[in-house]
Amino acid sequence: MYNEFKHLHNGLTVLFCKDTKAKSVVEVYVDTEIYHYISSLKVEWKSWSSTKKKGTVEKFIGGINESNGKAINLRKVIGDYLHGKGKHFTLINENHCDLRQCNIFPFKQGSMNNLSVRKEIAERRKQLQPINQLNKKEDKVTTANSNNVQIIEYGEKILILEDEQVVSELPKVFLNAILKKYQTQTQLALL
Repeated sequence: MYNEFKHLHNGLTVLFCKDTKAKSVVEVYVDTEIYHYISSLKVEWKSWSSTKKKGTVEKFIGGINESNGKAINLRKVIGDYLHGKGKHFTLINENHCDLRQCNIFPFKQGSMNNLSVRKEIAERRKQLQPINQLNKKEDKVTTANSNNVQIIEYGEKILILEDEQVVSELPKVFLNAILKKYQTQTQLALL
């Protein structure tokens, strides 16, 4: 993975992305289950700005696809993963750093001017919990460095990751047994 990240207790992962204009780091929130997909793409995600024809500046999270050298938009990557290709996507709360699946709204080209679509977006905006009100407590992460295994406490479950990919999801009651198994084979470190 090219970006630093932290898995949070609330089912989200925060990616730390460079802002190309401000030369700072922004926090980008994605669902942890989506994070595992996007981390497999081997892209360094950054916060970019683009000036529209009307003179407005649009910010978005993007990266360069190493296989073909093309720029890709993380909102589009997540939207395609969730809803399939062939659609456009907008962010309900217009926050380019909030890429939770509940904030990504699919639409067909030309339908954003449709009154029913705008009403649906407005209704979803009212129901969407803002990022700053979410519990951002970090999960406990235990890493077995020699074989690239991570064990993450995730609510009442544990996730076992190998090379950033989820290989198993188990009830939390198995945590001690899993840790005992890995302690006999590998030195564990609490991050």
